[in-house]
Amino acid sequence: MNILLHFLYIVLYFSRNGFFMEDAEKILTEIARQWELDIIWKRIGSGRIECGLSAAHTWHCCEFCQKVKNNPRYLKQCSHNDTTLLTALAKEKKKPFIHRCHAGVCEYVLPVFYDGDELEVILLGVFRQQEQHTASYPELQEDFEKLPFRDENDFRTAEPLLSPLMKVLRERREYLKIKALASEIKDPRIQETILYLEKNFARKISIPHLAGLSFLSISRFQHIFKTETGMSLFDYLNRLRLENAAEMLRTTELPLNVISERCGISDQSRLGVLFKKQYNCTPLAYRKQFRNI
Repeated sequence: MNILLHFLYIVLYFSRNGFFMEDAEKILTEIARQWELDIIWKRIGSGRIECGLSAAHTWHCCEFCQKVKNNPRYLKQCSHNDTTLLTALAKEKKKPFIHRCHAGVCEYVLPVFYDGDELEVILLGVFRQQEQHTASYPELQEDFEKLPFRDENDFRTAEPLLSPLMKVLRERREYLKIKALASEIKDPRIQETILYLEKNFARKISIPHLAGLSFLSISRFQHIFKTETGMSLFDYLNRLRLENAAEMLRTTELPLNVISERCGISDQSRLGVLFKKQYNCTPLAYRKQFRNI
């Protein structure tokens, strides 16, 4: 399993083309095959409950769950489970746990927090535990009995494998969002600015200089940039810099002061502050996760 995931991670690191989400689907499908359980990756607790993947990796689609969701009353309970109950449990526990849903089946929950309350989860399921012999809904007993048995020991290797994978998946998804955003920008002056930032993110960047290149006043330039991209110039620039810092942490042994310099971040202390805000861990903790794969 470790060898398989290590290979898949390497493929993912260097996948920067338009087929990335398909690559992510293949990786999750292979993990599901290895564990013989569905694997789901989604955002919860923010009014959004998806991460840009197909239904197979956003919702439990096994026969048992499909039959549960065919009942409107049960489907409402499923929605409450994802949007309210699971979110509250993840925020309370802040570590992996096994959750039993309203239908009486279990899923392994691996929560990861970003920027405070933003929460994404990896879910492995659904399954029964040894003490479970009856379904919550008697009419589904036959399908319930077809589900595999799992216990907590079966998932001891899951967290150190899946947590780094989730971070890479999320990075690549956000990277593609930035690339897609750049391709959708209509104002040619902001298009040129984006190209300039991608080539020069490691240099000292000033708004007056960029505004001058665009033949705009500073205030007008800032307004148009935010209108076109949905974020301030320095938020956009920091995302580019941190994406490159994360890649160097994963793939090199460069010290933090060199990484911060190559990314255009003033010093390693500042890198640490920005990195923790974006990835919810320090640069060294992030690097250590990938050294343990």
